[in-house]
Parts: sequence; C-alpha cells; structure tokens
Amino acid sequence: MKNRNNILVVVMMCFFIPAIASNPQKKVSSKITDVTVYRQFAKVTNVANVNVSAGTSEIVFENISTAINPQSLQVAIKGGMTLLSATYNVNYLNEAGIPVRNKVALDSLIMIGDALTWNQEQRNVYGGEMALIESNKSLVNEKNNFTALEVSNLANLYRTRMMEIKEKLLELSKQQRKLALVKINLENQLAEWSANLNKANGQIVLTVSADEAISGAIRCSYIVSNAGWTPQYDMRSEGWNKAIQLGYKANVYQNSGFDWTDVNLTISTGNPAKNNDRPIMNPSYVNYRVAYNDVTTTRSMAPVSGGNMAYLSMEKSEGDKNRDDEFKEQEQVASTINSNFMNVEYKLKINHDIASDGKEHMVAIDQFDLPATYQYHAVPKLDPAAFLLAKVTDYGKYNLLPGTANIFFEGAYVGQSMLDPNIASDTMLLSLGKDEQIIVNRTKLVDFSKIKVIASNKSETYAYETSIKNNKSSDIDIEILDQVPISKSDDIKVEIDDMSGAEYLADYGKLSWKIHIPANSSKKIRLMYTIKYPKDKMIEETN
Repeated sequence: MKNRNNILVVVMMCFFIPAIASNPQKKVSSKITDVTVYRQFAKVTNVANVNVSAGTSEIVFENISTAINPQSLQVAIKGGMTLLSATYNVNYLNEAGIPVRNKVALDSLIMIGDALTWNQEQRNVYGGEMALIESNKSLVNEKNNFTALEVSNLANLYRTRMMEIKEKLLELSKQQRKLALVKINLENQLAEWSANLNKANGQIVLTVSADEAISGAIRCSYIVSNAGWTPQYDMRSEGWNKAIQLGYKANVYQNSGFDWTDVNLTISTGNPAKNNDRPIMNPSYVNYRVAYNDVTTTRSMAPVSGGNMAYLSMEKSEGDKNRDDEFKEQEQVASTINSNFMNVEYKLKINHDIASDGKEHMVAIDQFDLPATYQYHAVPKLDPAAFLLAKVTDYGKYNLLPGTANIFFEGAYVGQSMLDPNIASDTMLLSLGKDEQIIVNRTKLVDFSKIKVIASNKSETYAYETSIKNNKSSDIDIEILDQVPISKSDDIKVEIDDMSGAEYLADYGKLSWKIHIPANSSKKIRLMYTIKYPKDKMIEETN
C-alpha cells in the first residue's frame, strides 16, 4: 500500500512539473525607493530590475506588506515589455528575510553566550583550586613534621594565594553580572524587532510579455494602512513685535511590516481614508404623528464582499511605445487618482529611515517667518492670567494643519499650545503663554451685589471689579474680555448698569476693554448688570 502511494505521488508530479515549467515564475528582489505619507495611510513604491525572455513571463515581487489596499496598485514599466495583468496575494509559506539589525543582535548574543560560558569555566577552575588548598590545610600528619619557619611560609603562601583567588572570583562575578545584563537587553530588543517576523508576506505577481529577451525595470506603487503622520510645530519669538519663526514638523509612524530604509520621503496633507462621496440630500416630509407602541426592529446588514485579492487587467495599445529611459504608466481598471489641487505635498530633500515599529519618527518639513503683531489678552472670568498673543494675517498661504506647538520666547521654553488654522477669521491668534509679571484679579463686589423683589418681579444685581497690575519695566496694551448672560425668554431682562467704557457685542453678550497700562502701574475696571424676572421663577446661567 505504501509503494502504491509513492507511485501515485510520482505520477502526480509528472503531470504538474510540465505545467509549472510552461509558465515559470521569476522572483525578483525589489527595493522600497519612495514613500508618500498621508494623514492616514501611505503610498509605497517598490522598484526592481528585471531580465525577461521572449514571450510571456511571470514576475513576482516578494516581501510586500500585507497591509496593502489591492485596489490601489499601480504598475509602471521601463523597457520593451507589455504588462498583461497584475495580481496581489498572500504567501503564507514564504517568511520575511531576517533584517541586518536582527542578525547583528543574534551574533552579539552568541558572543555574549560564549563569554558567559568562559566566565563560568574560569570560576570553576578557581573554585577547584580553592577547594584543593582548603583540603590540605593540615600542617602535621604521621609522616611529616614542620618547623616554625615552614609553618610561617605555608601560612603566607595560603593567605597570598587565597586572596588572589578570591579577588579573581570577585572580578569574574562583576563581569558575569554585566554580561547577563547586556544579554537581557539584547534579548528584549530582539523580541521587539522580531515581532513582525515569521508572518505571512504579500506578493505582487505580474504577467508581462516581450518580443525578445530584454532587460528593464518595473515600478509598483500601492497604498498601505498602519501608517500616517501628525503635525507638530516649534514657535520661536525673539521678542516683542519680532516675526514668529515657525518650524513645521511631521511625526511619521508606520507598522506596515517592513522598514523604510533610505527612501525618498514625501509628506502629504491628503487623507485617502476620507469618504470622497458627495452628500446627497433627499426630500424631507412632515406629517401627523401616529401614536403607536415602541417596537424594536432589527435591520439586517448585507455583508460586504471583499478580500485581499485584486486582479488588475492592464494592456498597452499598439501606439504606446515605451522608451527605455522612463517609466510608463499602464492602463488599469481599478485605479486611484491622486490630485494635488486639494492637497499639499512636501518632498523632503534628504532620504530618511522609518522603522516599522509603530513609533513616531520626527522629520522636519519646512520653516516660515510669520510677520506678527503682539498683544496681551486676559479672560479673568475663566483664568486670572495675562496671555501674550501673536496675531498673524495671511496665514492661509502656509498650508498649516491643526497641531501641537512647542513655544519658545526669547530663548526660553514656555510650554505648549494648540495651533489651529481652521478658523474663519482673517487673523490667526498664536498663544505664546502666560506672563507672570502681569497680575490679573477679578473679584465680586459684595456691597453692590443684591437681590430685590418689587411686586411680582425679582431683580438680581451682579457686580465685579477686575484689577490689572503691570509689574514690567515697560508699558503694555492688554485686552480684557468679560461677559453678561443673554436672555432666552421675553420674561427675563438683562440690563448693564456699568461697563467702564467697554465695547459691547449684544449678540454674544461679550464685553472687551483695550487698556494701556504704564510700567509698574495698575488699573481697574468694573462690570455691573441686573437680571429681572418673575419672582415665582428660578433662573440659572448656562453656556
């Protein structure tokens, strides 16, 4: 029975080997040369040099990320080849090659292991010698009698040699501890680096045809998930009314399964993850409500079909002649169109390395000098502090995105703030932090705050005084903001009794004062308002 099974296997191989040989696969080693990182996702480009024979051939790009979006695959060819088809699949039998850094760590672990073994061997030898000396400490036996001088010499020899052995053992123990610590650190680092190894790898299978044996190159571009970037800024000001030096940076992360080594890196403000379907508004109807009992309904969702396979049929027309010195994009059915009309791309001047570890790697994008005017600003009702603001106009041309900014003023780090250019105002306000030399205090004036009841109405009067103390050696201009509540009922009336010359915006209930305060001086402003409402009602202030 066993011989029959072997014969069956041989017969099956005889059938399959010719079929495999008739359409051989040529596996090529490709390199990630270019990466465009979007807010979410990234476009990765692999390039490989190929040699093909006349006729039809299959080219296999190995070690492709399994985080690929197959529908985004684009192929370009340099040379006299025609692309017939392209497919993406997952190869569960082909493991990723071991990175160089992993090999170095493994070699280091072997060396450390040998060193620890030799350390232990030395310890064993010295321990044996010490045991030998200990077992022969008896100075007198049946055959030998020792003189006093001989006893003294033996004692000196014992003491000297035992001290040498113990000193050597102590040195070996210290060495062992250091080697063991290095070994643990290497093992932990190797475990982190090896997290993505021994996993299934993607591969792109290309079918090409050529009229003769030629050499050329193939470029495959595709979108991968588990990648993106977040903006971060450094805002530096050298002093009052100086331009803001804005350093624009990107925190790039990726966990695609393969390191990006020495790649041409481009940072894009685009986001392929967004829904690109335009909103469609359907008619809205109104009718009488019909009373009915609550019934819980369940709506079934049809599963969305999909997978990790994509077939891109691409053919070249006879009039399209490829030049040997440039790539030619191939026509394809499922394509992703990238437009720069709505996005901004920053192609970095130097190549970068981004490891596939999911950690943020900071890269510098650009740097601007933003003309700015400065003003102090305080909202004592919310925060009793004076903030230094830089006002920037015409900021739209810098293509900034919302992000965290590190603030440096006159060479000192003062903290972080949020930079948000997505505002409708013509002026963007950049907060440079609190100035501790300006003291702002808002207190309630109890003597002026009172409640009165007249007939069926009640009135409540609120009074506040805000003091601003300038401890600086120079004059300042500061804007103070406060507010009064806005009535949402005709029965509730809000009247301002005293606002110390503030500018009042009734629609928002906002009051603003622009005050000039000389050096080492202080000023005070007062706000009083009264709320009148029916005495049988209760009121509250809400935002």
